[in-house]
Amino acid sequence: MGGDSKQAHDIIFRLRWIIPPLIACLGVIYLVFDHVVVEGHPISSALILREALVIGLIGPVLAWFILTWAAREASQRESAEAELAHRNQELSTLNEISATVSQSLDLNEVLDRALDKVLAIAGAEAGEIRVLEHDQLVLKAHRRLSPWFLQAEGRVGLGECLCGMAAQCGKVMHVDDTVAGALTRPACQIEGFRSVVSAPVRAKERVVGVIHIASYQPHAFTPQQKQLLAAIGNQIGLAIENAQLYAEVKDLNQQLDRWVQRRTEELMAAKEELSEKARQLRQLVIETMHIEEKERARIAHEMHDGVIQLITGTLYETQAAKETLLTRPQVAFEKLRTAQELLKRMDAETRRAIYDLRPLILDSMGLVPALREHAASFSQLNGVPCALYLSGTCVRLPADTEVAVYRIVQEALNNVATHAQATSVQLFVDFTPGTVRVVVQDDGRGFDVDALPASPRRHLGLIGMRERAESVGGKLEIRSRPGEGTRVILEVPAERTQRNLGELRELKELRELRELKGL
Repeated sequence: MGGDSKQAHDIIFRLRWIIPPLIACLGVIYLVFDHVVVEGHPISSALILREALVIGLIGPVLAWFILTWAAREASQRESAEAELAHRNQELSTLNEISATVSQSLDLNEVLDRALDKVLAIAGAEAGEIRVLEHDQLVLKAHRRLSPWFLQAEGRVGLGECLCGMAAQCGKVMHVDDTVAGALTRPACQIEGFRSVVSAPVRAKERVVGVIHIASYQPHAFTPQQKQLLAAIGNQIGLAIENAQLYAEVKDLNQQLDRWVQRRTEELMAAKEELSEKARQLRQLVIETMHIEEKERARIAHEMHDGVIQLITGTLYETQAAKETLLTRPQVAFEKLRTAQELLKRMDAETRRAIYDLRPLILDSMGLVPALREHAASFSQLNGVPCALYLSGTCVRLPADTEVAVYRIVQEALNNVATHAQATSVQLFVDFTPGTVRVVVQDDGRGFDVDALPASPRRHLGLIGMRERAESVGGKLEIRSRPGEGTRVILEVPAERTQRNLGELRELKELRELRELKGL
């Protein structure tokens, strides 16, 4: 279509110089033939001169103007068709760029494809696409650039060189010949580029990068080329934004997957831990039932062999005293004194059995006196010195907390006597605001703490100690190594500060000790 318009324009342009003279010549010839040859008028008559002037001048001039107008119209039509073809080419180019960058959401792949298309359309030898990151243009895609250029120009600040200025001002910047200067950095000149152009890459009126293409020959870029490059920059900008959003969503999905996986692992570990704890608790309940049955048997045996026999002996002695009271008063007196001794022994046995079940001093005077008495009893029964060290202000704790602490210490000392082969034990009790810290430390043979989970049945006592601590909101820690002794560290909350033990300690302690010892 454009070729036909140009051909018509050229023909009309030539005919406007041929047809008017031809019209003039043909008109004059016809006039001379008609008036001179046919009618016989003289050639110099006024009529012939007047008609020759009209036919030889006015007609050709009018024809020339008509042909000139036709040539101008043909030229305008040619320009319009060329402009339309150029616009169609731009639209086709933009559609190709759009189709190219929309084929993937991977940022690197999008930029590589877009750069290849831009270079093919612009006919440039080399190029790059940079993305704006923290006020710096970072090289993301490139073609036919030397390793030196890539290393030296990996990052370009805003306002630096041509691409930095294009990103800063948001306009297409170009240099037709780098020999003339206009570059703030010599990299393009060293690379051998003669003409360069940089176009901002926009996404929603925001500059997100630049397209930078170069040629090894001087080249003057037309306004249409710069406009097309700017439009391509807008297309690539949207693709970059979509790719970045996709990368962010992908990263968030990966983070979510990692979080879900981590939470799943934590839940599975918690499930296994709960399952193991439930199994341990079942084993602990079974063991507790066995211990309870053993304790009942022990109490029944002690009552039968101790208290019951003493009661029986007392009954015999009082019966003998009754029978000899009138006939042999002295023998009756001895029998009654023997019965009194048996009653004292029965009282001591009963108190000892009661103390083994639950020390009364724990309820009446509190944790510290109970621990002091138990430490002394431990030393006396096992022959291992057990020293008690107090720090802070001693206060009464809730009853269940005091019982839990006492039983944990009791179990720890029992383990020392049974397994540790220790020569000394230290018991530390530290009262701080809001917390009570109890430490049982021995110098025995110790053990491997890490092996506890592998053999829980052999360490049900330690499991029970932990359960007691957790039941009152505390925590228990065991530190031990083979040959280095053992430390049992207990921390429980002191929820309520009650009366100081020092107020009634001396009086109550002396009275209770007298009652317990039968004095």
